[in-house]
Amino acid sequence: GPIDRSGVRRASQRASGRASTSVAGRQAGRARSGTMEADEPAGSADTFGLEVEPGVPSVVRLEPGQVLLLTLATLGEKVKKNDRAVLKLDLGDQEITVCSLVPFVQESVQLDLPISQPQVTFSVAGAKDTPVHLLGR
Repeated sequence: GPIDRSGVRRASQRASGRASTSVAGRQAGRARSGTMEADEPAGSADTFGLEVEPGVPSVVRLEPGQVLLLTLATLGEKVKKNDRAVLKLDLGDQEITVCSLVPFVQESVQLDLPISQPQVTFSVAGAKDTPVHLLGR
């Protein structure tokens, strides 16, 4: 279907141990004090960013016809040695492993993963303290 590149907004709420993110509008959000909120305009390029913490699934909702293209999964600044992070994507009818990141060995992976399902859930398995950061458009 057609790609809606009108912009990105992260708005979330913590409920039952889940973070929720909507992709719409012309804003990019960032994590702040353990919650994700709508923030400043994304500028000339539409950008998606999401921090997925171990044990806290993050739900992403897309508008009809919208496609999210994930381009990068990376570990953040604070990592613990041997805290392997496995990024998983639940599409509703199936769960897939997107990548495995290991501190000081393989800390980022380039992706070309289009997502068009109305709702998907990202989670991090394996790691206890190491979140995975996602970037896309």
